[in-house]
Parts: sequence; structure tokens; C-alpha cells
Amino acid sequence: MTQRAIVALCSVTLVQAYLLVNVLPYSAYLVIHLCKNVTVEEAGPYAASLATSFMLGRTISAQFWGNLADVYGRRLVLILSLIGSGLASLWFGFASTYRSCLLARGMLGAVNSTVGVTKTLATELARKLSDDAEQLDASRSANTSSANSRSQDAVETRVVGLVVSMRAWGFLIAPACAGFLSDPLKTREDLLINAQVDTRTLVMYPYLLPNLFGFILCFSSAIAVYCEIAETLPNPKPFGGCIVPRILCGGIRESS
Repeated sequence: MTQRAIVALCSVTLVQAYLLVNVLPYSAYLVIHLCKNVTVEEAGPYAASLATSFMLGRTISAQFWGNLADVYGRRLVLILSLIGSGLASLWFGFASTYRSCLLARGMLGAVNSTVGVTKTLATELARKLSDDAEQLDASRSANTSSANSRSQDAVETRVVGLVVSMRAWGFLIAPACAGFLSDPLKTREDLLINAQVDTRTLVMYPYLLPNLFGFILCFSSAIAVYCEIAETLPNPKPFGGCIVPRILCGGIRESS
């Protein structure tokens, strides 16, 4: 179970990286599409602001998400962050003005500030994986305790390294996917016509598909977290009286 939880956590890190950099290949073209009075030479600062607004939102809310995770649990925070990120990504894809794009990217960063929570959860899952391995080797003598400690450190290093490395894969994959999906009517119009796809929405929102893909990734990862990751925080505080957060805290898996 713990190995599947690590895979689910890797998906969270991959999605976070995708949401951060997927805008880079098409941000200048999006600015020109939304701001008719902006020329190609003037689009640079506007495009840079879209990336900056994401990190600004992340910086403002990072401590809030960390405090929330220490009180109500890591699992709940990850699921809420992924759901919020998916909705904000969809908002950005359907934004029809530059100002709404800035707000959507800022909100996307604000609900995506869970990098610290992800690393903490990776460490705690690694410890649980080591504890499970030690229970299987309980028949060994007490002289192996120092070796078990070194083994636990090695497992923790590998797991945290694996989870963090998914950011690099996300930075590698996201620009390629976003560039392929952006403004398909200009690059793959014949393919869409042959597939009998209704292109009216893509005419109004040519950069919807990269963000729709991000929406799908977010909800897929949220489902993986819900199904596979147990809460690692001892005795998390119930999240108010709302039934939905309490379900997310408890979920299918129970921590041992």
C-alpha cells in the first residue's frame, strides 16, 4: 500500500510542475490574442507577469497551507489543493481578458502552494515503508539495529529523491504538452476537421486545451491521493462540521 501511496505522491509533484510551467510556450501568443493593442515586441512584460502572478500567489499562501497541513492533515490539504488547482486551471483556460488571466494564474499559485507539504509527506511515507520492512525482518537479532537505522535513512533518501525528481520530469514534459495542445486551429486544423470536432469553443479560447489537460491531471491525481494515501499526521483535527472535508480526511485508507 505504501508503494502505491508514493506513486500517488509522485503524481502530485508532477502535476504541480505542469501547472507551473505549462503557460510558458504560449503566454506571449495568449497576450496578443487577448490584448489587441499589444504588439509582438510589447508582449514580453505581459507574458512574464502571467508567470510572476503564479509565484506571487504561491508565496503568499505557502505558510497558510503548511499550517493547515499541520493541524488538519497532509492528505486533506493535498486533495483540496489539487481540486482548487484544477478549477483555477479551467478558469485560466476560459479567461477572456488579460486581467482575468492574471487573477486566475494568481489563484492557481495560491492553491498550489503544497511543495513543502509534499516533501513532508514523502518523508513520512518513507519512514512507514522502512517500518514495514523492519517488521518483516523482526526475527533478526538486536545487533542489526544500527544497520536498520542506516537502511531507514537510505529508504527516506530514495523516496524523497524520487518524489522531488518528478518536478524535473514535469518541467520536461509540460512545455511539450502545452505547446502541442495550444491553438490547435492554427497548427492542426485539418486533423480537427477530419475528426469532426466542434471548433467553435477553440476559436474563442485557443489556449483552452493545455489548461483542460491540467484540470484532468489535477482531478486524476486527487483521486489517486484519496484512494491510496493514508493520513500520516497523528490525530488530525476535524475540519469543522462540513461533511466533505471530514470525508477527505478519513477517506478509504486509514493510517496504521
